[in-house]
Amino acid sequence: MRSTLTIEDDTDQRLRKLAESEHCSYKEAVNLVLARGLAALSVAESPPRYSMKAFDAGFQPGIDLGRLNELADGDRADGDRADGDLADGDLADGDRADGKRDEA
Repeated sequence: MRSTLTIEDDTDQRLRKLAESEHCSYKEAVNLVLARGLAALSVAESPPRYSMKAFDAGFQPGIDLGRLNELADGDRADGDRADGDLADGDLADGDRADGKRDEA
C-alpha cells in the first residue's frame, strides 16, 4: 500500500541510519520501525499480572480467636459483650489499665 507521510528531520535521519546499519532500504526501515512500535503497543496494552507475597502476621496476644466474628460484625468490636457484662481484661468506662479510676 502506498502512503504519503510527513516525517520530522530527526526521525528521518534515524531511519536512514537504521536502514544503513540493517542493510535494508529506507522503506523497509520505516516498516520495521512501525511494526516494532505497534508490537510494543499491543504488549503494553495488556495490564501487568498482579501478584502479592503473603506472610503470616499471626495474632496479637490477647485476641480471642473465638470472637473474631464480633470484630467482623463491627457492632461489638469495642469489647462490649452481648449480655452487657465485661469480659476478663475489659475495662469499664472510666477505668484505667493501671487499676485506678478516672475522675470525671
